[in-house]
Amino acid sequence: MKIKNPHSAAFFNLRFLAAFLLFLTAGMLTLFAFAGAQQPDNNTQTVSSSRWLTRLASTLGIMSQSQPGGAVKLDKYPAERPPGASQPPAGPYTGPVRNLRPVTAVRTGKLRDMRPIDPATVRNHYHLEPIPPKTPTRSGGPAGPMQTTAGPLASAPTPTGLNFEGVGVGLAGFMVGSNPPDVNGRVGSTQYVQWNNTSFAVFDKTTGTLQYGPAAGNTLFQALGGLCASHNDGDPVVSYDILAGRWVLSQFVVGGGQTDFSHQCFAVSATSDATGEYYLYDFQTDPVNFVDYPHTGVWPDGYYMSTHVFNPGGTFTAGRIYVFERAKMIAGLPARMQSQDLGAEYGFLPADLDSLTPPPVGEAEFILGPNFTLTELTDSFRVAVTWDTTPTLVVTPGPTIMGGIGNAPCVSGVNNPARDCVPEPGPALPTDYLDSIAGHYMHRLAYRNNGTQAAPQESLLASGPSDGSDSNHGSVEWFEFRNAGSSATTPTLFQSGQYDIDTSYRWLPSIAMDKDGNIALGYSKSSTSVFPGIYVTGRLAGDSAGTMGAEIEMQAGIGVQLGAGNRWGDYSGMTLDPIDQCTFYYTNEYLKTNGGFNWSTRVAAFKFPSCASAAGLWGTVTGTITSSETGAPISGVTVTLSNGYAGASNASGVYTILVPAGSYTATAADPERNCTSATPASAPVAPPGGGTVTQDFQMAGTSKLEANGFAIDDSLGNNNGIVNRAECVKLNLGVKNNGCAKETAISATLTTTTPGVTVVPTRVDQSPFRSPFQPVPAVRIKRFRPASSRRVTRRSRTASAGTRARAPALARRVRAVVFLEPTITRRSTSLTPAARRVVTP
Repeated sequence: MKIKNPHSAAFFNLRFLAAFLLFLTAGMLTLFAFAGAQQPDNNTQTVSSSRWLTRLASTLGIMSQSQPGGAVKLDKYPAERPPGASQPPAGPYTGPVRNLRPVTAVRTGKLRDMRPIDPATVRNHYHLEPIPPKTPTRSGGPAGPMQTTAGPLASAPTPTGLNFEGVGVGLAGFMVGSNPPDVNGRVGSTQYVQWNNTSFAVFDKTTGTLQYGPAAGNTLFQALGGLCASHNDGDPVVSYDILAGRWVLSQFVVGGGQTDFSHQCFAVSATSDATGEYYLYDFQTDPVNFVDYPHTGVWPDGYYMSTHVFNPGGTFTAGRIYVFERAKMIAGLPARMQSQDLGAEYGFLPADLDSLTPPPVGEAEFILGPNFTLTELTDSFRVAVTWDTTPTLVVTPGPTIMGGIGNAPCVSGVNNPARDCVPEPGPALPTDYLDSIAGHYMHRLAYRNNGTQAAPQESLLASGPSDGSDSNHGSVEWFEFRNAGSSATTPTLFQSGQYDIDTSYRWLPSIAMDKDGNIALGYSKSSTSVFPGIYVTGRLAGDSAGTMGAEIEMQAGIGVQLGAGNRWGDYSGMTLDPIDQCTFYYTNEYLKTNGGFNWSTRVAAFKFPSCASAAGLWGTVTGTITSSETGAPISGVTVTLSNGYAGASNASGVYTILVPAGSYTATAADPERNCTSATPASAPVAPPGGGTVTQDFQMAGTSKLEANGFAIDDSLGNNNGIVNRAECVKLNLGVKNNGCAKETAISATLTTTTPGVTVVPTRVDQSPFRSPFQPVPAVRIKRFRPASSRRVTRRSRTASAGTRARAPALARRVRAVVFLEPTITRRSTSLTPAARRVVTP
């Protein structure tokens, strides 16, 4: 739920300035010689251009205005309907989507090779702001224990020293374009991914060094096209599939059309590298209704997602649970979606696996949320799914759990909607106070199995905003539920507590548990004398039930928020390192100065000194991928283990997979490179904890010729890098074999169909307008090995390619000369734009 910054957002950084200078140079070239660009469509903000020109812009590091997607959504809920925008009438509610058609995946190139899209360049999409239901005010169960004095410092997690700037003001020139930031992030095997509202970034998890971004969320989905590429509507969630070592990144599409309204866009990484390749999916979650506030959880049989459904008139209709076919998605295969309404449920969450030990085999997923009618109660559901030829989704409601969040007070509450709830210091007025996100269990519902699959010890951690010791402030309330390890049972409340150690307002919490049962809780804190800042507390497993330790200041607030719709995040993110199972990473927002659209974020790491790292429980599978025909190393081949963990070979042909110690089957494949078989076809591997096993593969298949860029040589002209009238330009066009076998007797015919452009052998002693030469028909290459070659130069007809190169390689080059013939018009002599259509050799 976002509102727009009245000032345009932009990434004013060094990359932008460099690209701008390159754009001036390349723009002259494309304008006078190679373009014929049409005027942009006012609705799509796209420009028609050839694939040849797209490759030219990509080579020069320029993001074309015509890049698909062209519309980042900065204003999810504008105050006024734009001219021409329509809202479909609210009709009879038809229930959840029942479409079991498999959704086909699109595999991307490496994210690190994609130029980030600036959110400010993407068009807004109007839709009506939904009307959230009123939170309950009457109690239905016992109030949780209230802790009014902080516990000992030894009970709180200790900062590791890693504390770095996240996406927001202060990172790489990022400019805020909307509010709130929807702060969330996740730690993986080597990286930390943060996605705040409409932009995401990838960091090194050890140093905090920025590896990619900030980038608009729809940068991920450009290869997919459609609504996921053209919308950037936010409400993102970053998940990490600990069972397969994969990133699961998602955001929604809202307002896709009156009969195509809601979608969920998923990007599942092909390996554990967040800057590598992804499998992209576009699931239509509802053709008519608005599916809002999606939160995902990883479970062995699916990716589960909780949502709130609003009808076209903006009225809350039902809580709905979705499940997506995880086993297919981590393999990049066509995957299905199932869904079911839960009735009047709001602010609920699916369990999200944190532990190395999974739940018992076949155990149903947990769904927990606050009761819709009464405070201090928790509703529970178990969800069982099958994915055979007749998929099923069975939701079993459980008895209400006695215990839950209270009614977080709204201190001002005079605005409409009444989001002016959390006090701030001056110069903020009561009408500037912040949204408390009352009535929600906050992201995430963290699941741990601290036993075994046969004898589980299951804990579910939840937290949310609650009432305080008086009506002038609220507290954060936290819960540990436990389950007996059966799909038929309802979790019971093991312990809970309200952290209310002074009169400051605490809200927006997130919670997780390490492998030893220690708990970390992060949240925001503010009052009329405390600037909104970021804080953390926690407890040791042996502490008295319902208590937390001292409060640790992670990032002090420096400014207050003024206006901006009273919004202060929809959620924050406490996650656990999947490798050491001890280190917590927390992210939330703060302000560096007073203002309305100027939020910043921090990411910091904490751990309990008594927790011993579980990194020794992981082993490594490595090896080299080579061509069976030549013995040369092949890059980009994915090796997959039978549990879903995977790794891709680098430029030296070496792959590496970090995986929990155990016995697996390894296979190697890369159909995109025409690698049709591997030797061995499969192999058993058993990496020991802290040890390494080696398994090599030889790949066989067919060749695959691809373009490998081009260069422009203006030395025959005035050497100014621009195509002028009556001037010849040489194009040096690259071709490479990116397949799994050698190719012989290759011929390439270079042609152009652009009027006014002639391709001739290089002969500068002739006037280009009277050239008598006929084009050479082809370039012939006797032998072409996979991913490497000699350099070949030949004057021939023009050629280029729109396909992308996949692996580093020495390139074969085909050289041609292109010049422009004058076109006589009534007023002047002009040039006809050249080379808008090309042929791939």
